[in-house]
Amino acid sequence: GLAWPARVADASPPNDWSSSVQWDFHPLDTQAFPAVDLARSCGAAGGVAPAVFNAANEVCVSAFLAGTLPFTGIVDTVAQVVQRSGPAVPAGGALTLEDVLTAEAWARSEASGLVSVHA
Repeated sequence: GLAWPARVADASPPNDWSSSVQWDFHPLDTQAFPAVDLARSCGAAGGVAPAVFNAANEVCVSAFLAGTLPFTGIVDTVAQVVQRSGPAVPAGGALTLEDVLTAEAWARSEASGLVSVHA
């Protein structure tokens, strides 16, 4: 969590798993949580797209935690990296570990460059 190991002031109380509780689940608000649709589209694209998304997200979250990227900049920056990446599956359609690792390293570098603009 963002405040681990401390609790965020005024957060809801911890769950008491020894008693029955009712939870209501509602459809996801993709306007409020745009990263979910972006992650889904990367998963659907397959190939290196999930690795690009994950690598960019890790760089952005680290920058946010370090105070060099605003929270609202995470999704925007990850989306830019995903949009700038090449095809999800290399020409020929045969995806290799080297393809994934190359895309992952590229995404980290690209995200770091975009984050440095905010610093």
